[in-house]
Amino acid sequence: MKFLIVGAGGLGSILAAHLVRAGYPAMLLARGNRADQLERDGVVLRGLLEFKQQVPVVRPGQLCDADVMMLCTKAY
Repeated sequence: MKFLIVGAGGLGSILAAHLVRAGYPAMLLARGNRADQLERDGVVLRGLLEFKQQVPVVRPGQLCDADVMMLCTKAY
C-alpha cells in the first residue's frame, strides 16, 4: 500500500520516516519552507533511535497516487 501523510510536523514526519525506513512507499504533504527543508535534508530523528531518512514530498496541488491517507495535524 502507498501512504500519504498529511501534516509534516513532528508526528507526521516521524511516521513517514519509519514507514519509508521499513520499506513502505510513503509521502509527506508539505508546503513552503518545510517542504524545502524536507527535500534538502530529509527527516532527521534523534532520541531512542537516531537516523536520517529521505521521504518523498508532495506539495499542495500536486497529484499523487496513494491507497491510505493519514491525517497528522494538531487540533485545538
